[in-house]
Amino acid sequence: MTTAVLWVPPNAPAPKAETQILWSQFHSSTREDNLVISLPELVESNSDYWRRRYLTWLDSIGSGDYNGETVNESLRIRPGLSYWWMTVPSEFLLDPDSFAYAVIRLWAFDEVAVRPGLKRLEVEGASWAMRQTLSRWSLAKSIVNRPAFNGDSVYVISANSFDRLAPA
Repeated sequence: MTTAVLWVPPNAPAPKAETQILWSQFHSSTREDNLVISLPELVESNSDYWRRRYLTWLDSIGSGDYNGETVNESLRIRPGLSYWWMTVPSEFLLDPDSFAYAVIRLWAFDEVAVRPGLKRLEVEGASWAMRQTLSRWSLAKSIVNRPAFNGDSVYVISANSFDRLAPA
């Protein structure tokens, strides 16, 4: 897999790359020539793993320091009850527009994107916020060539360093 397209819109993607990564769709294609990876399918097929990972992540944020106390303590309503666990991020819903689902799909994307051989990633149909998130992702992964926005709907990440991001 040297080129991949991350397809964000909920409508059917056109075959543009040897690998397509679907952000919003389940895969029902019969194409044999291209690899199609559905992030919703990856999440659904291992939902217990993603739920545990998400809740562990939330717990680590809640246990983090905020002005000398934890976020949980800072938002404590009464002993044993913190507003932190009533906020939107703490809801584990796999609804298409939920915060949890977006975070989990980003984690699943990260696992897919660091596979050996990926040299170019095109992101089609991403919102401004998602493009910003992907820029931060590429910086966190130390991708040498920074993402560049190309046109109205295609966001391109090219790097010779994708291979070194893959697990050994």
